[in-house]
Amino acid sequence: MLRRTVSAALPLLLSPLLASAATVCSVESGAKTVPLVELYTSEGCSDCPPADRWLSQIAVREDGEANFLAFHVDYWDEIGWPDRFASKLHTQRQQLRVSRTGKRVVYTPQVMIGEATTVGWRGGRSAGGEVGRLLDAARGQDATVRLRMSHVVDGGDVMVTLEVDEAGAGADEAWVWLAAYEDGLVSAIAAGENKGMELHHDRVVRTLQGPWTLGQAPIKVRLALPQDADPQRMGLVAFVESPATGAALQSLGTRLSSCAAAPSS
Repeated sequence: MLRRTVSAALPLLLSPLLASAATVCSVESGAKTVPLVELYTSEGCSDCPPADRWLSQIAVREDGEANFLAFHVDYWDEIGWPDRFASKLHTQRQQLRVSRTGKRVVYTPQVMIGEATTVGWRGGRSAGGEVGRLLDAARGQDATVRLRMSHVVDGGDVMVTLEVDEAGAGADEAWVWLAAYEDGLVSAIAAGENKGMELHHDRVVRTLQGPWTLGQAPIKVRLALPQDADPQRMGLVAFVESPATGAALQSLGTRLSSCAAAPSS
């Protein structure tokens, strides 16, 4: 096995892990690929609430078998309701994922699994459905990379260490990302296409860092959590993808609550 670790490809806020007596929580991927499901959504989109509910349900059903992230995009903000979870970076990621397929049109709600960027999600996980077929196909693949992730929660910050081993050919140019997500979010919508609705969200990406490329040293990064976030409802998903196709080579998730808070120094 050729061992590779990740180094920063773009400027990030980096710091060494704090020395403390806190337990360092670690997780490691196995020999098979764990698929990543991406939902691109917005609180300003009238077609998105059913997709948000679908993601919440399937994330519970497939917990441990796949990882799920909801990226709220910002291009609906101009028509009456600014989504507090929206990010321009999420929009740019959606556009990049689509452009890799030779297309240009993005939309919401849009579900992506691996190289597939227009996944029919309404059939759910039922036998013969597109989501089930793609998840099963990805899970059947031997992993070309393996991930290790450890983290310590210290107040409003999380210190994360990521390491990647290349377990097969074709991963030399891979990109590595780290997302912090939050579950159990509720918004009362006062304007726009969903005016008057109360929307519920899970797996909402609150912070996205990357990409890193395979390099010389493990990444040690301090994530500053949003001030309105609840660490007890949050988790981390690290994933490795092909820059050429967008296919997820591996993903790895863990809950922040699996670690106790570090003592104050």
